[in-house]
Amino acid sequence: MKKIISPYILASLFLFAGLVSYFYIGVNLDTGIIIGLFFFGLGLGVLLGQDMEKRSPWIWGKPQ
Repeated sequence: MKKIISPYILASLFLFAGLVSYFYIGVNLDTGIIIGLFFFGLGLGVLLGQDMEKRSPWIWGKPQ
């Protein structure tokens, strides 16, 4: 199966969304900080998952 979107683009989008919601929503709402950290954690998880992809390919839905 081919990847539709590159995981690196996905990770940078998550990191960017995390920073934006952390700074812009977090100023007004405490929830924005939680959302920002969530997206930031997702982006870091996708980046760290690149190393794991070599060890366990089923994470990304590839047939072994």
